[in-house]
Amino acid sequence: MKKILLFGLAFLLFSCSQDDKEIQSTPLETQTIDPSIGYNSPYYADSSGYMDMGVTPNGYINYKLINSTNLFFTFTPYFGYGTFDFDPNIPEILWPNSPSNSSNIKIFDPSSIYYSPNLITNGKKFGNFIPAEAITLNPNQQQTFIAYNAVPLQYPGMPTINGFNFNYTGSTVRSAERDIVGKMGKLFFIKFDVKNKTIPVANSTVKMNFPHNLLQNGLPNNWANVGYVDSFFGERLVYNKNSREICITIEPNSQYTDTHRFTYQGRNYEVGILTNSTDVVIYLKQVP
Repeated sequence: MKKILLFGLAFLLFSCSQDDKEIQSTPLETQTIDPSIGYNSPYYADSSGYMDMGVTPNGYINYKLINSTNLFFTFTPYFGYGTFDFDPNIPEILWPNSPSNSSNIKIFDPSSIYYSPNLITNGKKFGNFIPAEAITLNPNQQQTFIAYNAVPLQYPGMPTINGFNFNYTGSTVRSAERDIVGKMGKLFFIKFDVKNKTIPVANSTVKMNFPHNLLQNGLPNNWANVGYVDSFFGERLVYNKNSREICITIEPNSQYTDTHRFTYQGRNYEVGILTNSTDVVIYLKQVP
């Protein structure tokens, strides 16, 4: 069983198999689209609570990286486990509570090949993050990474593909953590630097977009609290009951939000992350 699960993590990331297509066709699966709060996202967990967060009906997620300025834009993306599966009707895949189930991926067990110390930093299953290699966009440069599961990955020894690299020099990310994020993860935030050639201009952290003040105003019926805060921001985690996507909240006292604005040489700029039903967009642009 362990061999089967390992192959599933390591190789299904590269293809959209017939099984994947059958999973994506089930009526229970839908990306997070909630007009009541103005949130629209391509992420979802499949009807088994297992290894898929691709988009229905397109079957992919576009990660669009856009620098529409004359500055240099470098950012480090941080990913984490993105689907809530503490539900009696959903199989629990990443084990914290059922050690007797040999088919589970035992991320809490140091003797397991799936041990994931970086994804359990807070001692819990949700709200922990791993960094991919930093990406630099030159002035007026754009890139698109296409994910047929959750997160597009680069693999050592494989032909160069457009994807996020977790195997860079100095990385402490384990292969199991990379593969878990590839099939069951999502982008949560970026740390960025903006430069004019070698001159520092701005740096900060930007979260994945999410409606502001949701907790203050009261969670809608189709959202629920995870029950604790994340390990980086110390912010409350919530999840959508339909798609089971986990999100970090943005409240009035939040130090970081989903955009960051700065002024340089008399011009205003904005760094941000936004989503729609097919895309995750990381951008630097000039604003009025």
